[in-house]
Amino acid sequence: MPEAVKRTCGSCTACCKSLAVMELKKPPKKWCPHCDIGKGCKIYAERPISCREYRCEWLKGFGDETARPDHTKVILDYFILPNGLTGGTFQMWEVSEGALGRPFVKQLTRYTVKAGIWVSHIPLRGRKKMFVPRGRSPTEDESSSMEEEDFEVIAFQP
Repeated sequence: MPEAVKRTCGSCTACCKSLAVMELKKPPKKWCPHCDIGKGCKIYAERPISCREYRCEWLKGFGDETARPDHTKVILDYFILPNGLTGGTFQMWEVSEGALGRPFVKQLTRYTVKAGIWVSHIPLRGRKKMFVPRGRSPTEDESSSMEEEDFEVIAFQP
């Protein structure tokens, strides 16, 4: 499906910190050694395929300029995994400590879970959280997977 809006990262380097890059053995929640923070990738022309292919929800057209990850300090990422959680998962990766507690994130989490979509919060420090839509519960396999990944599972309360 084509993206509604053509956007570029510009000076946003949020994913260079929050996301893992397997090809570089870069763990999540650490700055990439090739990132010029607030400017871009120092190896842009030769960057790994996972970096080339990654598109956060803002790049795909979600929100306006104020919703860009370097402004909200949260990367939004929606995906559906084969045999994954029914309805997909909306991940929110923290870029700066405390960002997952901001009103923008709380409102978006509430709206998304109310719409029946699972939401995960991935903080820079502390335990990950999975918000489960009302009337839904993880299967045994999903529960096992979330336990292995050390997620706190939270039943949504509107």
